[in-house]
Amino acid sequence: MNRDQYLYTLKNEFTSICKEDCLLKEGFSKKVAQTIEKCFQKDSPFNRQQQALSILTAFWEAFSKFDFNFFLESKHLSQADARKFMAFLLRCLYFEDIDFVRLHQYPSALHDFLFQLLAETTGTRVLQRAIKGLEETELIPLIYSCCSNYREGSYTILSRIENLKNAQISSLLRGLERKYFDLELFSTFLKKNPRPTFASLAPLIDLLGTNAKHQAAALHLSFKPLVEAIIDSPVKVFDFLEKEKGSFSTHSEEGRAYAQSIKENLKNRFEFYFEKTLTPEHFEAFFKLFGLYNHQPPLKLAGNCFNHSLLEKIEAVRALFESPMSLTHTSQDELNDIYAFIYKILREMHCYHFQAHKYQQGLESVTFAMPTSNKELEKLPWLPSLLKGLNTLKAHIKKKDLKDYPIYIFDQSGEKIFSKNRRFIERLNKKYKSSILHISREKALLLSGKLGIEDLIAASPSNSFGFGGARNCVYFLAPLLRTAGKNIEEILLLSQKELQNLFSASLSADAAIHMGDDDIQIPEAGIFDDVLFAIEHQHAYFIRRTYVCGRTATEINPSIDLAEFLRNPAGLYNMTRWDSHAKINDMMGLLSKPKFCLNLPFGHEERDMAAMGDYQDFFRKAIVHLAGRRFPQEKIPVDPFDGLQESFIKTMNYVFQIGMVQSLIDPTNMKNRCVLPWNYPRTRFSSFKEALAFAGSHESKEEMQKRFWKNVDGLLQPETRRTFLTGRDLDCLEVDIDGEIEKFCGERSYLSGHASLQAIAGAYKRLQKDAGLFLTLLKSIREAISAHGQTDCSKIIEQTKEQFERENKIGIVEWPIAYGIYQLCKVVGAGQFCKSIKKIDLRSWQNE
Repeated sequence: MNRDQYLYTLKNEFTSICKEDCLLKEGFSKKVAQTIEKCFQKDSPFNRQQQALSILTAFWEAFSKFDFNFFLESKHLSQADARKFMAFLLRCLYFEDIDFVRLHQYPSALHDFLFQLLAETTGTRVLQRAIKGLEETELIPLIYSCCSNYREGSYTILSRIENLKNAQISSLLRGLERKYFDLELFSTFLKKNPRPTFASLAPLIDLLGTNAKHQAAALHLSFKPLVEAIIDSPVKVFDFLEKEKGSFSTHSEEGRAYAQSIKENLKNRFEFYFEKTLTPEHFEAFFKLFGLYNHQPPLKLAGNCFNHSLLEKIEAVRALFESPMSLTHTSQDELNDIYAFIYKILREMHCYHFQAHKYQQGLESVTFAMPTSNKELEKLPWLPSLLKGLNTLKAHIKKKDLKDYPIYIFDQSGEKIFSKNRRFIERLNKKYKSSILHISREKALLLSGKLGIEDLIAASPSNSFGFGGARNCVYFLAPLLRTAGKNIEEILLLSQKELQNLFSASLSADAAIHMGDDDIQIPEAGIFDDVLFAIEHQHAYFIRRTYVCGRTATEINPSIDLAEFLRNPAGLYNMTRWDSHAKINDMMGLLSKPKFCLNLPFGHEERDMAAMGDYQDFFRKAIVHLAGRRFPQEKIPVDPFDGLQESFIKTMNYVFQIGMVQSLIDPTNMKNRCVLPWNYPRTRFSSFKEALAFAGSHESKEEMQKRFWKNVDGLLQPETRRTFLTGRDLDCLEVDIDGEIEKFCGERSYLSGHASLQAIAGAYKRLQKDAGLFLTLLKSIREAISAHGQTDCSKIIEQTKEQFERENKIGIVEWPIAYGIYQLCKVVGAGQFCKSIKKIDLRSWQNE
């Protein structure tokens, strides 16, 4: 087939599916994916990259008369950048990850969406050049697209646009980022002005600002009658029920007295609100920072919708409290949530205007810290968004700089990325007059070694931290650094006695820690929330979890089943789907007093220590998780499986390891198998010292070991094996791999013997072998423990592992699943974790 014939064929293929009403028909995304795959199988005169360009050009032309080739040329991409972008775009199309309806919202919607995807695959300089190359009529719609369809590319583009130093654009971006401006109103403006110029910015900002001001004024009018209705509600409900015949003995004087007592408690709770007058100007200034959208209280009556305006939610709450009948059908838990929501808004506003000193006190009591590894921080949102919030807070409390409030970055990156990160941190420190301390893995390990806690931090092979070790690095070392008020080089020069005294003081202080994750974006007002919460709960031993939207990394749901993967390869990336509905997260942006995690390298470390006062903040806007879709971008995929083998084996190992934790540790006691005595049935601790003392006790160690080996026995017994997630995973792996792939290819003859599926088969066979090694090793360890008793489990486990390696002629560290169960047996089954904690307890408080 020559060039013209091939292009004509592509045109016909896509024209046939992109008819006028195609978006109204179910399954359009699937048809697009299947047609693209079919086009790659046709005889072509082009190489793979040229073929991809031809296919994508033909599709977007048929879909929207959009010139994809011109789009690429206008961005001046290198061949490598163009290849990465097209590979990423093809994955999005194969895995039905594009909302095609959204691409018809306004004339430049498709261009803007593709620009967002481009920003997720290309370098900073290329992107900056592309943004500068935009016409002014393209810039404002692009800002709308980034905000209305928020994702990683949005963050990157908006950050670069902010660097243009245009005062009106900065004002627009600030109102949008803070959720003060109404996106729907912005959309209406664009429909009337499809090619807005910079001259349109002033009327647009005025339109959005006036609308926001009216909403703030309406909220001001709503709150006083709402608070009065809340305070009066117990007595009103009592009076309503008293009129109802046969009503629950509420006629009694005791009932009326009880209702009156609740009213008095509510009156006392909201007393501060009546002590100071909050004007419409107070409301407007407050909501300019805290926003009018994207707060998500768990209110069923308000639809629990992330996108409802705050005014809509308050009006729904007010309507509830004006109806005694509705109140009688509302659960006490939901009423308590509503009380907390309304109280938090007014309390935050009261402190913002009348008690700014509380923010300074809170700032002094919070330590900001983050672990990271082999990531370029310049491309990630946590540090810049944190500094933006701190800078706004600094101005509010009238501080000159941020040097008194250090931020600790524990960076395990290799030399090249570590150096890049250091230069970026130096620029940030200069810009914000901040004190960001950049700490290498080597320095962190050296300090932990001098403290005798290296086992808790070096939780992975090659002395890397792993998930649990990285969190422990923050929880144990950041408070020490903050207490000392020195950099790590100075601390390492201290004598052993001085160091231990400092460590003891830092652990006893129970100061709050903001746990950073490099790929989360913190709301600007979220820093105000954090420091106020910390100071108002300074005497509590707490965790305060946050809402998170964006990439659903906490939903570990890819299937290990090969047949399921072949039917739905997109399921491999379920963990990185975008979810705009915010959910509570156990670690991202967590504000808590120091706690600990099991020193294990794999995930699910969030709830290793949960016996603390557990709080939520219903008014705080959601953190945004910008982890990326994580599709392979190395080469153009000619079918959905092409190039997935590395992602496949990495994800399957991760999923299997998570299954091990859920099955054998069960930290949240979901299956009534929790092995951690401090989590279940333990009640809440009152301090970190108490938690450490309990976890380091001989009784906790013995109990943890007993429960763990009981779970192991259940997993190894055929009759109970499938009641464990790991048992079901093992059963999934007992499959004829070549037979499954041959069966799958039966209706797809072009895939038979295809290199992409052969690569998947090879990866799955390795996973299968690793699982077999896991099971054999676990049985050997269990038999050895049973034969010799639990007096010296660590030695027995180590000897069994070494013998296993000799017999199988392998290094077990090269097999992630088998190595994972070895670590699990040592850390939990041998009680190594409790022993490590015991050493801290003895050192830290022996002289108190």
